[in-house]
Amino acid sequence: MSPIYFVHTNPPRILIIHGKSDKLVPIQQPRSFLQRWGGAGSRTNLFEREGKEHGWAELAKDVEIFADWFDEHLRGLKPAKN
Repeated sequence: MSPIYFVHTNPPRILIIHGKSDKLVPIQQPRSFLQRWGGAGSRTNLFEREGKEHGWAELAKDVEIFADWFDEHLRGLKPAKN
C-alpha cells in the first residue's frame, strides 16, 4: 500500500528525510512520490542522506529539521536566522 496512490488535489505540505542507500525503500520511491505530490499542488521537502540506509544512528540529529519544519508549517513560526 503506497501513498503514491492516494495523491489528491490540494494536498498538505510534506517533509521526508530518507537514506540514499536504503535497500528496503529505494530513494527513487520518495522522489517519485514527492514529484507527484508536488504536481498536485503541494510544497514538498526531501532531505536525502548520503550513505544512509533504512534508519541510521545519527537520525536524532535530523529531529531538529523536523522540529523547525513543524514550527514553521504547523505553528506558523518564522524560521530562526542563523
